[in-house]
Amino acid sequence: MGEYYFQLRDPNEEYFPIAFAVVEAENKDSWHWFISLLLRDLGNQRKYTWTSDQQKGLDTTLKELQPGSYASYTENFNTVINELRTIDSEVAK
Repeated sequence: MGEYYFQLRDPNEEYFPIAFAVVEAENKDSWHWFISLLLRDLGNQRKYTWTSDQQKGLDTTLKELQPGSYASYTENFNTVINELRTIDSEVAK
């Protein structure tokens, strides 16, 4: 059994839950289902950064559904934040 949730963070570092799902297993099929529903509702015009504690199909799903999006994992969080700061110095202040 796995859980997925999606939240947005505003410039004040406040988080807003958008979606939550309980799935049989964290795998490519469940990621595909979850992300396709999110993109249907949110729109696919913007690229998102997805962070997960485990991969289990997220990379493959994003390449199919939203090429150009970025997936990161919690063990790489600080690296990702530092990379984002090279693009925008206001990230994670």
